[in-house]
Amino acid sequence: MSKTTFIFGIISLLNFNVYSNQQSNLIKYEIVQDKNELATLEENLIKAYKQMQENAELSSSFAKQFNQIIEKNPRSLEYSFKKLQEETDIRIATSSDKKLRIYSWDNNQGGTMRFFDQIIQFNDNGKINSNLKTANEDAQSFISKIYSIKTNKKETIYLTINNSIYSTKDATQSVFAYKISNNKLIATKAFKTKNQSLSSIHCEFNFFSVVDRPERPVELITLKNNILYIPLINKEGTVTKKNLIYKWNGSNFKYDGIK
Repeated sequence: MSKTTFIFGIISLLNFNVYSNQQSNLIKYEIVQDKNELATLEENLIKAYKQMQENAELSSSFAKQFNQIIEKNPRSLEYSFKKLQEETDIRIATSSDKKLRIYSWDNNQGGTMRFFDQIIQFNDNGKINSNLKTANEDAQSFISKIYSIKTNKKETIYLTINNSIYSTKDATQSVFAYKISNNKLIATKAFKTKNQSLSSIHCEFNFFSVVDRPERPVELITLKNNILYIPLINKEGTVTKKNLIYKWNGSNFKYDGIK
């Protein structure tokens, strides 16, 4: 795609015809990546997101333009996007070492089942990569947190907390384990149960069983002091007060009973 085509696409989506100076700003940004330019793009994303919320037909265009901005501006991995998160429902989860970030948002396509688009951005030995995942047949999820932990071999394992909404009642919170290697985010079997090794664990639950909890999103799966807590869900989908305990042993999280 040429620079002219890229700029035209952004102008079309955001209705920048009333902003006479905006085109030169965007052209300059591809050459000079500084916080002022990132702030300008942040303002543009806020406007575009609000337009998408009013017109669901802009969902696909918004996702593509958002991804182009992230892809063409590697320093966005270090930028807080504080205003974007305050003024929209876009969630940005970043690992503590600043090497993995996932942007996720409701794409305005669903009913009681919500559909979430994602942009996954990561740093592999100085090379910044990004990947857009749009919700088509798969509703996907929004990511609320990224934990990280070091192995005995000094590798970093990232644990993403994913949240899916299937109806007003039915929801799932999951934990996925990944490593960054060879410019890819690779699923890794970091969870060891009694009988198998897994790269993810899923908790399907009745949201009304936790609706009175104050935090949003509800924090069902947590990592504290190298212990992973997975809520015990009963047959009715109710979140109980007990947890499945997985303890970190330097190479994986090994199941250690119910507490």
